[in-house]
Amino acid sequence: IGSNLLISITSQLNPTTILKIEKITITEGSYIKIGKKYFADNLSPLKFTAIANNDGQHLTETKGTFRVTDKKNSEVLYMQGILPQNVIAKTKRNLVSIDEKQFTFKPSLYDFGNYTISFDIKTDNTNTSNSIDIYFFPFKASITFLVAIFLLRTITATTKGQKTVEK
Repeated sequence: IGSNLLISITSQLNPTTILKIEKITITEGSYIKIGKKYFADNLSPLKFTAIANNDGQHLTETKGTFRVTDKKNSEVLYMQGILPQNVIAKTKRNLVSIDEKQFTFKPSLYDFGNYTISFDIKTDNTNTSNSIDIYFFPFKASITFLVAIFLLRTITATTKGQKTVEK
Protein backbone atom coordinates (compact mmCIF):
# COMPACT_ATOMS: atom_id res chain seq x y z
CA ILE A 1 0.00 0.00 0.00
CA GLY A 2 1.39 3.34 -0.99
CA SER A 3 0.24 6.92 -1.14
CA ASN A 4 1.52 10.29 -2.19
CA LEU A 5 2.28 12.90 0.43
CA LEU A 6 2.46 16.60 -0.36
CA ILE A 7 4.68 18.52 2.04
CA SER A 8 5.31 22.24 1.97
CA ILE A 9 7.43 23.76 4.72
CA THR A 10 7.00 27.45 5.41
CA SER A 11 7.05 29.79 8.39
CA GLN A 12 3.59 31.16 7.54
CA LEU A 13 0.30 29.45 8.32
CA ASN A 14 -1.22 30.13 4.90
CA PRO A 15 1.52 31.26 2.52
CA THR A 16 0.36 33.45 -0.32
CA THR A 17 0.35 31.94 -3.75
CA ILE A 18 -0.57 33.04 -7.27
CA LEU A 19 -3.65 31.25 -8.59
CA LYS A 20 -5.30 32.31 -11.85
CA ILE A 21 -8.43 31.05 -13.56
CA GLU A 22 -7.63 30.66 -17.22
CA LYS A 23 -9.44 29.66 -20.35
CA ILE A 24 -13.15 29.59 -19.54
CA THR A 25 -14.71 27.70 -22.43
CA ILE A 26 -18.17 26.53 -23.44
CA THR A 27 -17.93 22.84 -24.26
CA GLU A 28 -21.55 22.10 -25.20
CA GLY A 29 -24.54 24.14 -26.31
CA SER A 30 -25.71 26.41 -29.12
CA TYR A 31 -23.57 29.54 -29.22
CA ILE A 32 -21.58 31.86 -31.47
CA LYS A 33 -18.46 33.73 -30.37
CA ILE A 34 -17.82 37.15 -31.87
CA GLY A 35 -14.72 38.79 -30.44
CA LYS A 36 -14.87 38.41 -26.68
CA LYS A 37 -18.68 38.17 -26.57
CA TYR A 38 -20.68 34.96 -26.70
CA PHE A 39 -24.19 34.80 -28.18
CA ALA A 40 -26.13 31.75 -27.00
CA ASP A 41 -29.57 30.29 -27.53
CA ASN A 42 -31.67 30.55 -24.38
CA LEU A 43 -33.34 27.17 -24.96
CA SER A 44 -30.11 25.12 -25.06
CA PRO A 45 -28.23 24.09 -21.91
CA LEU A 46 -24.59 25.21 -21.81
CA LYS A 47 -21.65 23.36 -20.28
CA PHE A 48 -18.50 25.16 -19.15
CA THR A 49 -14.95 24.29 -18.17
CA ALA A 50 -12.18 26.39 -16.69
CA ILE A 51 -8.54 25.83 -15.81
CA ALA A 52 -6.86 26.93 -12.57
CA ASN A 53 -3.15 27.78 -12.92
CA ASN A 54 -0.98 27.94 -9.79
CA ASP A 55 2.06 30.11 -10.56
CA GLY A 56 3.00 30.35 -6.88
CA GLN A 57 5.57 28.46 -4.84
CA HIS A 58 3.07 26.73 -2.55
CA LEU A 59 0.11 24.37 -2.71
CA THR A 60 -3.36 25.92 -2.85
CA GLU A 61 -6.94 24.76 -2.98
CA THR A 62 -9.80 25.47 -5.40
CA LYS A 63 -12.79 26.37 -3.22
CA GLY A 64 -15.31 28.74 -4.70
CA THR A 65 -18.36 29.26 -6.86
CA PHE A 66 -19.54 29.25 -10.46
CA ARG A 67 -22.15 31.98 -11.01
CA VAL A 68 -24.44 33.28 -13.73
CA THR A 69 -25.32 36.93 -13.07
CA ASP A 70 -27.72 39.26 -14.86
CA LYS A 71 -25.71 42.33 -15.90
CA LYS A 72 -28.73 44.64 -15.90
CA ASN A 73 -29.67 44.35 -12.23
CA SER A 74 -26.72 42.30 -10.86
CA GLU A 75 -29.02 39.49 -9.78
CA VAL A 76 -27.45 36.05 -9.34
CA LEU A 77 -29.45 33.75 -11.60
CA TYR A 78 -27.62 30.50 -10.91
CA MET A 79 -24.85 29.36 -8.56
CA GLN A 80 -22.92 26.12 -8.27
CA GLY A 81 -20.00 25.19 -6.01
CA ILE A 82 -16.48 24.37 -7.19
CA LEU A 83 -15.09 21.09 -5.87
CA PRO A 84 -12.18 21.78 -3.48
CA GLN A 85 -9.05 20.29 -5.09
CA ASN A 86 -5.37 20.80 -4.37
CA VAL A 87 -3.33 22.57 -7.03
CA ILE A 88 0.38 21.92 -6.69
CA ALA A 89 2.83 24.79 -7.27
CA LYS A 90 3.59 25.53 -10.94
CA THR A 91 0.78 23.28 -12.26
CA LYS A 92 -2.67 23.58 -13.85
CA ARG A 93 -5.88 21.78 -12.99
CA ASN A 94 -9.38 21.64 -14.48
CA LEU A 95 -12.06 23.02 -12.22
CA VAL A 96 -14.93 20.63 -11.50
CA SER A 97 -18.35 21.22 -9.93
CA ILE A 98 -19.32 19.88 -6.51
CA ASP A 99 -21.07 16.91 -8.14
CA GLU A 100 -17.81 16.14 -10.02
CA LYS A 101 -19.21 17.04 -13.45
CA GLN A 102 -18.88 19.95 -15.83
CA PHE A 103 -20.53 23.21 -14.86
CA THR A 104 -23.98 23.30 -16.47
CA PHE A 105 -26.43 26.15 -16.89
CA LYS A 106 -29.91 25.61 -18.34
CA PRO A 107 -31.38 29.00 -19.29
CA SER A 108 -35.12 29.45 -19.52
CA LEU A 109 -37.15 31.14 -22.26
CA TYR A 110 -37.29 34.27 -20.09
CA ASP A 111 -33.49 34.59 -19.80
CA PHE A 112 -32.86 37.23 -22.43
CA GLY A 113 -30.05 39.79 -22.63
CA ASN A 114 -26.56 40.27 -21.18
CA TYR A 115 -25.28 37.90 -18.51
CA THR A 116 -21.91 37.23 -16.89
CA ILE A 117 -20.54 33.72 -16.34
CA SER A 118 -17.96 33.90 -13.54
CA PHE A 119 -15.68 31.57 -11.60
CA ASP A 120 -14.60 32.82 -8.16
CA ILE A 121 -12.08 31.12 -5.87
CA LYS A 122 -11.64 32.38 -2.32
CA THR A 123 -9.39 30.42 0.02
CA ASP A 124 -7.13 31.22 2.97
CA ASN A 125 -4.09 31.90 0.79
CA THR A 126 -5.50 33.06 -2.56
CA ASN A 127 -8.42 34.90 -4.15
CA THR A 128 -9.06 34.92 -7.88
CA SER A 129 -11.88 35.31 -10.35
CA ASN A 130 -12.48 35.33 -14.08
CA SER A 131 -15.57 35.79 -16.20
CA ILE A 132 -16.99 35.86 -19.71
CA ASP A 133 -19.90 37.89 -21.08
CA ILE A 134 -22.74 36.08 -22.77
CA TYR A 135 -25.87 37.35 -24.52
CA PHE A 136 -28.89 35.05 -24.45
CA PHE A 137 -31.30 35.29 -27.39
CA PRO A 138 -34.14 32.93 -28.41
CA PHE A 139 -32.59 31.81 -31.73
CA LYS A 140 -34.51 28.51 -31.94
CA ALA A 141 -37.82 30.06 -30.89
CA SER A 142 -37.41 32.90 -33.43
CA ILE A 143 -36.62 30.53 -36.28
CA THR A 144 -39.59 28.34 -35.34
CA PHE A 145 -41.86 31.39 -35.28
CA LEU A 146 -40.62 32.59 -38.69
CA VAL A 147 -41.07 29.13 -40.27
CA ALA A 148 -44.60 28.91 -38.84
CA ILE A 149 -45.52 32.32 -40.30
CA PHE A 150 -44.05 31.34 -43.68
CA LEU A 151 -46.03 28.08 -43.72
CA LEU A 152 -49.27 29.83 -42.74
CA ARG A 153 -48.83 32.45 -45.48
CA THR A 154 -48.06 29.75 -48.04
CA ILE A 155 -51.12 27.72 -47.04
CA THR A 156 -53.45 30.74 -47.11
CA ALA A 157 -52.05 31.90 -50.47
CA THR A 158 -52.59 28.48 -52.09
CA THR A 159 -56.10 28.03 -50.66
CA LYS A 160 -57.20 31.51 -51.82
CA GLY A 161 -55.89 30.81 -55.32
CA GLN A 162 -57.93 27.62 -55.71
CA LYS A 163 -61.50 27.94 -57.04
CA THR A 164 -64.24 25.70 -55.83
CA VAL A 165 -66.14 23.80 -58.51
CA GLU A 166 -69.90 23.66 -58.00
CA LYS A 167 -72.17 21.14 -59.71
